[in-house]
Amino acid sequence: MARKAQSDWDDEESYYDEREFLEEFEDERASARGRIAAVLGTSYGLSAVVHLAGLAALTLIVLTVPSEQKPVKLLSSFEQVEPPYEEKVKRDLVKNEEVPLPEPVVDPVVVIDEVPEPTPVLKGTDEANASDKNLESTSFNDTYGPAGGPPAGARGRRDGKEGLRRRGGGEETESAVRGALRWLMRAQSADGRWDVDNWTGLRQHRSQVPGASEEGHSRYDVGVTALALLAFYGNGQTHRAGPFKRCVSRGLRWLLAQQRSDGSIGYTPGVEGTLYNHAIATMLLCDALATSTDARRLREPARRALRLVVAAQNPGFGWKYEPRSGHNDTSVTGWMLLALKSGRAAGLEVPEEAFTQGLAWIDAATDGQGNTGYEGPGGGCAMLPVNEGRYDAVPTMTAVGVVSRIFAGQKTSADLVRKGSRHLLAELPQWPEPQSTQKVNFYYWYYATYALFQLDGKPWQDWNAAMKQALVPRQRVGGIEDGSWDPVGEWCVAGGRVYATAINALTLEIYYRYDRMHEGLADASPLYGRTEKKVRRR
Repeated sequence: MARKAQSDWDDEESYYDEREFLEEFEDERASARGRIAAVLGTSYGLSAVVHLAGLAALTLIVLTVPSEQKPVKLLSSFEQVEPPYEEKVKRDLVKNEEVPLPEPVVDPVVVIDEVPEPTPVLKGTDEANASDKNLESTSFNDTYGPAGGPPAGARGRRDGKEGLRRRGGGEETESAVRGALRWLMRAQSADGRWDVDNWTGLRQHRSQVPGASEEGHSRYDVGVTALALLAFYGNGQTHRAGPFKRCVSRGLRWLLAQQRSDGSIGYTPGVEGTLYNHAIATMLLCDALATSTDARRLREPARRALRLVVAAQNPGFGWKYEPRSGHNDTSVTGWMLLALKSGRAAGLEVPEEAFTQGLAWIDAATDGQGNTGYEGPGGGCAMLPVNEGRYDAVPTMTAVGVVSRIFAGQKTSADLVRKGSRHLLAELPQWPEPQSTQKVNFYYWYYATYALFQLDGKPWQDWNAAMKQALVPRQRVGGIEDGSWDPVGEWCVAGGRVYATAINALTLEIYYRYDRMHEGLADASPLYGRTEKKVRRR
């Protein structure tokens, strides 16, 4: 693949580094001094000086009248007044001197209140739309996020803080997201990737939490880098706009350089699990295209990545570790369906049968009670052999199944969506103490959060309260871990601390990353045993 010219990216990068910023400022000031000197050297300039001197003398005569006002301290344009730091609420909002890499300018606690740089507005998503519904959508569900229009993101939402709070978020969740993004920025490698087994600063750090998998596997660098970038785009931070655009641009550039001539990104034939890399990277490219509208750089790479997703699908069913292997599993299929939905949202061509066949596998892997298995009905959850017995089994694949059904067009009132959701509500997130990690499963929490958000009402309220209580207090504060989450739970052995932080940030972005399909209708949910008679009365 022809790589993008360096200048194509560098001319759009912003600079966090204070030294670089000051150097640019000094250059501008020196240039201005030169221009002034050139003007003063002319007869017009000398005449102006004489007249200005006379005016200044008159001004001094007037201003010598005594003043009773107290002197006002003027702050330098570079002087920062840091806000108070409250560990339980305001997460990672002050400069952390222990981290060697430069920090960005401190933002307000609630990012949604910022006045951002203008983000390109996609067709059909301007202020005339009363909600996130995209009337020009070509997707199955044209009412929310990547399933029916571009991901909204915190910077792109039209209801701002009101929407964040109305959907169950708030100051503490958005502050946690911003802390996670700052940690990810500091952990990024010089070449733009997130190196899961050697993130910046790892050599000086080993987690004290029992069972923490600080180092992941390098073969998942592509997938984890894509996951980290998704966390930025989910918050409305793109490679074109926002205070993190230099970080995002570097990561996106590295990811694009990994794409091969067949369209694959991070997939190595015969190396187990690397098709996950391609699925998540495809989702990222499509989300980036939809959010930034940067068709010149992203449309063709995203299209080729999607083409491989479709080509890798087993005839009539889903996906597994190798393209068209004849074997299927719910975990890989779930990520592939998310990638296809993001592609459809970005305006790329995705065949209808890719969704219907993927959903056919979800149906085949689900029993009559709504339990979805890994490789078939009752097949249990996806579990790594190295972690067998270390963590409690949770209905992760059922969560994947519910999300897949909704993204493939089924209504939230569908029978198997409701039945599956009941199983999720029976296993609420729990992380009571930092050392108590047996029930921690970030992968499950991510999918179940996105599933139950769609149901709204009491099911969502109960899940959301438990999810926030599990995640927000457990975010690390201080030191090199500041803003991250400890890499505990089922899948952190593969992706380490970078994976844990990225996927938890995505979970906490639920309040604005996608809109609901049927806003306000979920109170009629029968999940908590309401009878049909009671529902009809409402």
